[in-house]
Parts: sequence; structure tokens; C-alpha cells
Amino acid sequence: MAATDLFAYRIRRWSALTWIIVICAAVFIAVRIAGAIMTDGAAARSLVDWLAVPASLPSALHRPWTPLTYMFTHYDVFHLLFNMLWLYWFGIIFLSFSSSRRLIETYLAGGIAGAAVYLLFNLAASSASGHSMIGASGAVLAVVAATAVMTPRLKLNLMLIGPVEIRWIAVAVVALDVISLGNGNPGAHLAHLAGAGAGAALVMARRRISLHGNKRNRTTVKSPADVSDDKAELDRLLDKIRISGYSSLTAEERRILFDISRK
Repeated sequence: MAATDLFAYRIRRWSALTWIIVICAAVFIAVRIAGAIMTDGAAARSLVDWLAVPASLPSALHRPWTPLTYMFTHYDVFHLLFNMLWLYWFGIIFLSFSSSRRLIETYLAGGIAGAAVYLLFNLAASSASGHSMIGASGAVLAVVAATAVMTPRLKLNLMLIGPVEIRWIAVAVVALDVISLGNGNPGAHLAHLAGAGAGAALVMARRRISLHGNKRNRTTVKSPADVSDDKAELDRLLDKIRISGYSSLTAEERRILFDISRK
């Protein structure tokens, strides 16, 4: 296989998580290169503002793409680094229990909810002059909150602390934004909280729809044969994981594993 074919093959196997991180990194590099090329600092800044969500509703209506583009745009390297690290840590866990499509839905829902709350806050506060918002924080917090709602008791080993349930990590991250509401840009912190709320609400809505569908389709009490079938399917999936690794499971197999483990 030629090097180009191998590279194309690997790209086709990228998960949604990888694509989001790559897009955020590519936009960051493009913005910084453009800023280095432009000798006028105001011109370089205007490029970022073109991608950012403006605090003014009339400006946002003239740039309707910004509620989407802002969540992939960073200018500060540490802003990008910390957002992508949080996204990667929680995104890996998210994909262990759900699909790439749902990860994209959660990320976009968190980002759009954050943009909406940011615009509404500045409209109510009449503090729109000169402000704009960029960064994936709201979208990332949606993934963090969604993962915590899906697997609240999953424990992660934190350096110098030890095992901590993922729900408490998510609570701590959200609490930082709550504490920061009185400092700096409260609209941005509210946008982050809106993203977290959207992620949690999306998982709970999916769960409610799933439970409703299961109840509607359930006509008989589960028989011993059904329980045996679940055990056989669980054994098959565990054997596959042992032989080929968790990544070898399809999205449907991951869903089945998650459903059986919940029962």
C-alpha cells in the first residue's frame, strides 16, 4: 500500500473526536498564520472576529455562521490546549458508550446553546460593545456533562488524588464557571454553563426516548431464555474485546454492551 493510500485509509478511520480536534487545531494554525502575515494588528483581529460570536444581536444576524464557527476557533494556545485535553479525556469515554454521531450532536448542541445564551445575556445586559466570544469551552462542557450523566459512577484515577467518580469531576469543572460568573466576562461563563446543561439534557432526553420505546415494545416479562441470551451475548462481546480490543466493537455492539451492563 502506497504512503498516500495508507494516509487516506487512516483518515477514513478517524472518529468524530479526532475530526473535531483536528479541525480546531487547523483553524488555530490558520488564524495564527494569518495573524503573523498581516502587518496590521487590527486586521488580524478582525479575522478572529469574523469567526467569533458577537455580543450584539444585529451583528450576529449579519454573521449567521458564527454560532457554528466560534466553537472551533481559538487564538490562545493554552485555551486550545486545555479545551482539547478535556474533550479528548471525556470524548474517549463518551465513545465507549455511544456513537460518533451522538458525540457530534452533543458537541454542536453545547456550542449552539452557549452562543444563544451569550447573545441573550448581552442583549439583556446591554453590554455588547466591543465584545465577542470564541472557543470550544461550551461545546466541550456539553461532552463532559453528557459523559458524566451516562456513566456517573465511573471512576478515574487522578494524579495525587486517586480514584474519583466522573460525576464529581464534572461538578467541579462546572463549579469553576459558576464561581467565575462575577469575574471578567460573565456572558462567556454563562455560555459554558449552558453548554453543560445542553449536554446533560440531551443524554436524559435520549434515555427517556429509549425507555419509552422499550416499554412500548415490551409485551411479555423477560423469560429465563432471554436472560440466557443476554449472558451469551455479553460473553461473546467480552471475548471479542479480549482478543481484538474494545476498539474492534461496532457502534451497535457498544450499545448492546452498555444496555446489558445497565441491566
